[in-house]
Amino acid sequence: MKKIILYALLSGVSALAASSCYADQESEKRYLTAIMTELENIKALAIKAESTRTEGDRLVFDYASLERDLELMRQAINQHIEKPSRQPRRIGALSENYTEQIHNE
Repeated sequence: MKKIILYALLSGVSALAASSCYADQESEKRYLTAIMTELENIKALAIKAESTRTEGDRLVFDYASLERDLELMRQAINQHIEKPSRQPRRIGALSENYTEQIHNE
């Protein structure tokens, strides 16, 4: 009888741990999806900002690098959502600098 009670208790604890893990994964998935949405919003803002740029600016923002980095982050997050892995995945290097000074000659 003690073995049955012990087995039932352990089964209940295992089921609780599994459901807790599943709930945590779903919460993480929701947050990661929200981050992807925010990355899309940032991309849209970058496109609007780039459209306001004027010729002759001495300091130029590198919008292409920013968009490339946002896409790398979005792809990495999407890959984790679609195919979670215990091992961290590497993504390409992000740009170190988004501004460039134009030298007038």
